[in-house]
Amino acid sequence: MDTNKITVIGGGSWGCALARILGDNGKNVLIYDIDEEAIKEINEFHTNKAKLHEGVLPKCVKGTVSLEEAVCFGELILLVVPTKVTRSILEKINFIIKNNNQSKKLFINASKGIEPDTFKRVSEIVYEVIDNNYIEVNDKKILKTSAIYGANASGKSNLFKVLTNVILMLRGSNNADINAKLP
Repeated sequence: MDTNKITVIGGGSWGCALARILGDNGKNVLIYDIDEEAIKEINEFHTNKAKLHEGVLPKCVKGTVSLEEAVCFGELILLVVPTKVTRSILEKINFIIKNNNQSKKLFINASKGIEPDTFKRVSEIVYEVIDNNYIEVNDKKILKTSAIYGANASGKSNLFKVLTNVILMLRGSNNADINAKLP
């Protein structure tokens, strides 16, 4: 799985903040949002002043209003949309995956809350809606999904930074000198 290209579904404050962290860690990120003006600003000025009041997005972070382009961009899809629209956006994503012969996707949920009508978690909605996103293991279907939950200002962004750094450290550890000091 190519983890250097990541799709962020949802260009609000949280989606842009996570995209910035991913971009700061060297990932190529494509943000999908329906707000054409926000996407234009992301692509031209690397900002989203209405949602991300301070700072600049890295040059490796781009935006699109095409859900198909976003889904086809990366194998890792970060869901950052309101839970009330999660099911409908996943139905569209499922259609795109099936009709574009896409490889399996890894869905990471960073949306807040549960589905209003069904009280289901986003991981449950993904399991119901995405046809081709499970693997067979000992005759059991296992959904490749994860979720990050927490209140505002609870440290979720710091968690992403730590996880990214741990992954980078592990990837480089096979070439490290056993006697070298940690940075």
